[in-house]
Amino acid sequence: MMTHPVNTHTTKIRALFRLGIRQKVLLILLTTLVITLTFNTWIALRVQKEEILKETNRRGKEATHLITQNLAYSVISYDYHTVELLLRDLTKQEDIAYAKVISAQGNVMAETRTGISKDPNLVMFSEDIFVNKEVVGELFLGLSTARIVKNLDKQTVASIQRQIAVIIAITLAELLGLSHIIVRPITTISSVISKNVSENGKV
Repeated sequence: MMTHPVNTHTTKIRALFRLGIRQKVLLILLTTLVITLTFNTWIALRVQKEEILKETNRRGKEATHLITQNLAYSVISYDYHTVELLLRDLTKQEDIAYAKVISAQGNVMAETRTGISKDPNLVMFSEDIFVNKEVVGELFLGLSTARIVKNLDKQTVASIQRQIAVIIAITLAELLGLSHIIVRPITTISSVISKNVSENGKV
């Protein structure tokens, strides 16, 4: 004989209502724990994203400004070889994944990599190259967020683990407190009432 799904759900709901007071309190606390952890995880991921953008922008702007100063005289003298060597050295660093320099006339003097548009971890920066307040070229720099994301991932996981430990400790403390303050007296009263009902029924 096949059991109807509606009957199965009804049976589960009735079983839930037949739980003792202690089990109901525990169920409520566990549900609260899951909701709190989910919310805290969402907040942690949102904060992580903001920190990644903030740190990337800071590092990108600083690196771009410093590099344009180092490239200035090589660009104005059209020293393609030196510019290319400088860009190759730059992209050996872990955070810098792409670099390109163009002259004031729009000619590409050096480029370290092509096909970067599909890289999800790349954030682009650009800055004009000046010599005596005259624009002689432009630098394009691609900063990889992979290392920053990795470090922040570790911090986020550690933060979530601490939150889980704290929430579990609070939940257990609440459960013990409720057991002594509410559950035990109610259980005692329920037992006395049941006993009286039973005795009265026999009379």
